[in-house]
Amino acid sequence: MAIYIDGACYSNRTSHARAGMGVFICCGSNLNVSAPLTDGPQTNQRAEIRAAIAALKIVRQLFYEGEFRQMGHRKGVVLILDSAYVTNAMTNWVGKWSKNGGKTSEGKSVANIADFLELERHVLFLENNRVPVKFWRVPRSENTCADGLAKQAITL
Repeated sequence: MAIYIDGACYSNRTSHARAGMGVFICCGSNLNVSAPLTDGPQTNQRAEIRAAIAALKIVRQLFYEGEFRQMGHRKGVVLILDSAYVTNAMTNWVGKWSKNGGKTSEGKSVANIADFLELERHVLFLENNRVPVKFWRVPRSENTCADGLAKQAITL
């Protein structure tokens, strides 16, 4: 299953910032998400992470409903995004951060660590149930549907 995700933020890193997330599964799907961040820091990076979490919550619900079981094997999930930050964090760094108590190898606190650890919990749940989760970074020009949903969330 391929899911496009993105985050957007109006006035990023200011006191009046508004962030939103987009999850695009298929044209006209009732599973697509366009939602503002309702709590916590309002940043583009955090919106990207929250979009990934929202996507995996959808996948978990589909898993519980039996949608990921087919003749004895499981389908996998690819989260497609244009964020090098989230892709690198989830493929290279989050395991180390988790073991280091939310710190980098230099001992600095990781920004958005609670969100990353929540995302990691969803990934581990799915993978422990034989539903592989991959992160695939694409150019921004190939992520326009999720980007549009994220931007729509902050213009409401």
